Amino acid sequence: MKRVLFAVLPVLLSLQLYAQKKSDFNIVIPESKVENSKYNALQYIESRPDSYSLGIVYVNAWNGIQEVTLSASLESQLESLIKSVASSADDAKTMAVQMRALFFDFGKKGKDDKAICSLRMSLYEKDENNSYYFLNTIDTVLTTEKKEIRQAASDMITSFITDNMVALTQEDEKALTMDEVMDIDFYEKNSIPFYTQDLIPDGVYKTYRSLMSLNPDIASGITIGKQDGDDIKDVKIPDEKKPGKTKTLKAKEAYAIVVDGVPYIGFDNDFHKAYKQDDDWRFVITQKVAGSGFSLGVGVGVGGRNASGGVGLGIPIGGKKENIEIFIDQLNGAFIWGEAIKKEK
Repeated sequence: MKRVLFAVLPVLLSLQLYAQKKSDFNIVIPESKVENSKYNALQYIESRPDSYSLGIVYVNAWNGIQEVTLSASLESQLESLIKSVASSADDAKTMAVQMRALFFDFGKKGKDDKAICSLRMSLYEKDENNSYYFLNTIDTVLTTEKKEIRQAASDMITSFITDNMVALTQEDEKALTMDEVMDIDFYEKNSIPFYTQDLIPDGVYKTYRSLMSLNPDIASGITIGKQDGDDIKDVKIPDEKKPGKTKTLKAKEAYAIVVDGVPYIGFDNDFHKAYKQDDDWRFVITQKVAGSGFSLGVGVGVGGRNASGGVGLGIPIGGKKENIEIFIDQLNGAFIWGEAIKKEK
């Protein structure tokens, strides 16, 4: 009997270690309850573009960089969170949690560089008629020490959900169907002037926040110089330190410029002409590429309906030159990698 136990124990230990891998992402449940919570049930709605990938993280010096894994599904982890923290005073309502983005990036190779996690979630109050009422949205990019990024993401998800467990939807909030929830981007765009207004004021927009609200940071004294097709390569603006003089505006110094009502997005060293198609703002870049890429914003968004932030783009360099269509994220202005296309715009 002893020999049998000796043979079985290593197998059991291996199964236990496999169930909880060092690369797992786990949502940590707090010990405290949410007093006066309104919800004690959760519906998980998966709407990430790629629900099979959570990105990569740096685990430790021994294990290096690994793909992020799950020992339990996000749905089951979030259901456990709600059940564990709901107080006895709850109203027995159901909170619908729509996961729209959750992706980790270990950052650069330098030991002092930070890891990144892109997180976007929307919350709804679900009623007995299977109608959904918007509660809140979080849209943020977390940056921390490489080994701490999963804990930071867990803390952010937990605090966002628990903070909203005491909130009820506004009385005049529109009821949404499941199809409308899955198309929530459309409703967000309808509240952003950049997407709804036909007339876009000329000027320099230093951030996406100013562009989405159509409030240029510099509205006059702008001179357009050299152009190459749909790209503007030379822009002069007034020099605030030298009255009466101008200076060159570099593409990295502004999110966009608008000329004759047409936006040109700052990317790399040029401003690229943007166009609206199928309710999306897009522009085309020409790069040497070697496969598909993934984009993360590098600014922090704001919860609720006025989210905005910074931008960034990860591009695999190498290979032949191709024309790549880039999409603009409506909430934070991040650049989203598209497909190689024929440049006909």
